[in-house]
Amino acid sequence: MEKSGVEMNEATLVTTLSACVSLGDLEMGKKVHGFMESRGIKGGIPLNNALLDMYTKCGCMSMARRLFDEMPSKDVISWTSIVSSAANWVSLDEARKLFNGATGRDLVLTDRNDQWAEKLIEEMPYKNAKEILPFLASLLGACRTHRNVQMVKKLEKRITKLESSLAANQWEDVTEVRRRTKDQGIKKTLSGAAPLK
Repeated sequence: MEKSGVEMNEATLVTTLSACVSLGDLEMGKKVHGFMESRGIKGGIPLNNALLDMYTKCGCMSMARRLFDEMPSKDVISWTSIVSSAANWVSLDEARKLFNGATGRDLVLTDRNDQWAEKLIEEMPYKNAKEILPFLASLLGACRTHRNVQMVKKLEKRITKLESSLAANQWEDVTEVRRRTKDQGIKKTLSGAAPLK
């Protein structure tokens, strides 16, 4: 781009990094980052968030975490990005630690930032209800502390749904165990029965 006369300003770099995310092109994203470092381009929060987004969406959590820790300023987008990506790529426990230890929690949970709290909730991996429930409970507690009524209602609904799902799955597990036990019992009876004459 630079060779073709396109000025590599912050807006151009943000757009280029967004394209890297869309293409899942981590290598190109790293080249853009390297270009920024070689030119001493620090950029503001939007550019740092674009870099963070690129690393998190491409699954490069070590670089994402390093970049996040080194960011001089963070906003709600920064916090949402690092917490949701930690949940998806590292562990829910790590996401919970980041969330609970963050002043970013205050940013995410105030009424004016409902959209980012919702984004955080939407981006959580819901495959394992047992693992996600403690995180959502922590988020719910924080929303109550911040008197964010809208988010409290949404979280309570989500938690109830997950708890119902978990209970249903446990019941299915119990039913499956009973079925297997019954099948094995029948087989034992048949194998131990006297031969018919």
